[in-house]
Amino acid sequence: MKDILAMSAAQTYDLVKHHFVHAYPDKSPYPEAKAKYFIPVGPGGVMEDLFLIRYAIVCDPNDIKSKKKELDARDPILYKLLKDYHDKRNSFYGYREGCDFVFLFLFPICAIRQPFKEHIRNAKYFSVDEIPVIGQGKTLEPITADNAWIFSYNSSFDIHWALSLLPSIDWDVRNKAVKGKVKKGDVVYLYGAAPEQAIKYRCRVIEADKTETTVDDSEFGGNPAGTPCDCVELELECRYEDDGIPYKALLEHGLKKGVLTKRRIEDPDLIAFLREYDADNNHIENWLRSMDRDHDEEDNELSETEEIIEEIDALSLKGEEKEALVKVRVNQGIFRDRLLKHYPNKCCLCGVESPQLLIASHIKPWSECKDDERLDPNNGFLMCPSHDKLFDRHLITFKDDGSIQISDSLSANDVKGMHVKAGMKIKLTAGNKKYLKEHRKAFKEMNKKR
Repeated sequence: MKDILAMSAAQTYDLVKHHFVHAYPDKSPYPEAKAKYFIPVGPGGVMEDLFLIRYAIVCDPNDIKSKKKELDARDPILYKLLKDYHDKRNSFYGYREGCDFVFLFLFPICAIRQPFKEHIRNAKYFSVDEIPVIGQGKTLEPITADNAWIFSYNSSFDIHWALSLLPSIDWDVRNKAVKGKVKKGDVVYLYGAAPEQAIKYRCRVIEADKTETTVDDSEFGGNPAGTPCDCVELELECRYEDDGIPYKALLEHGLKKGVLTKRRIEDPDLIAFLREYDADNNHIENWLRSMDRDHDEEDNELSETEEIIEEIDALSLKGEEKEALVKVRVNQGIFRDRLLKHYPNKCCLCGVESPQLLIASHIKPWSECKDDERLDPNNGFLMCPSHDKLFDRHLITFKDDGSIQISDSLSANDVKGMHVKAGMKIKLTAGNKKYLKEHRKAFKEMNKKR
């Protein structure tokens, strides 16, 4: 299937790379068919990156505000990306007059980083096997004992969003094991601590021996630009599919046991294993198949919801009783499975891990949701029974920084018995924050009444 759109990005190529948005005229000779993936063709025919097309809209470039409500309903970050791209493009290049534009919102999948021999003036569709530069064996340089490192990260830094939305990130190297030893051009494997316990990313050092940060990643839990710090700057080379390279596999191939913070990769067996892993020519194809599988699962889940509703429609139930049964059936299955797939499998507030004790808690109540909100994993938390009950009754809520707010109506004994306290904090996605606005309003109203 020809579902990869390659398109000349001309002067706007750098904007695509930095803002993850691309715009082209909604008229011939530009494409009308829908694509799943996108490759911006840069100067000299360079095809550097493969992107997933997250969403597309058509509008007059002079009236992007008309799309704000639509984009915010999907994810508030989309309108910010569009506005940043639009403002920068207007400052430097502008748009062709007299037509609407298609705006593509992109999610980076992997680096290609090779020139493409065929000249593409406007646009062309490809399948994976028609693009000779795709395949990690051709794009990732083999590591050696002199140029490879493992750095670990934890949940305090939202690396997944940072690497999706920023062209590069700064990494602290004050640790004596690495300070002054990491060089420009070195390879850094990023290892996620529990619960991931796997290498999820491979990056390249594009700047070493920095004495202050130049990348502002504070919104993801990092530091603002200009923070004094011995650091290096990393650029993403590839994301590893599914569960990444697990810790167990690393141990089996030469990784020495011990705390993984920052260390050089020196063991010959581990180097050979990682080289072989990176040389897997099916790597990107597996990524695409994996995303297709996830998309199919979402379609199946939506179909299953419709079946549940039809099944309950056939029963002689009315009003609240009917709504309650639908809510229970879906919560017990589809919505809960989505939360388990998207978040660490534990209570977001206290860390309880037993699957039997985890409840799928909607942020925006089921009865107030639009169809696309009821199964949105951003509209929910995994919680233990105690915290689910408090959250559902608006006895607790959360600020945009994730810090807890506790109802004044709870006594000291209630607070102690339900295991909540001031200072507790959870990790939020941009989508969570959108839904929490209404939850906080309800929390405030409920407190007035109590």
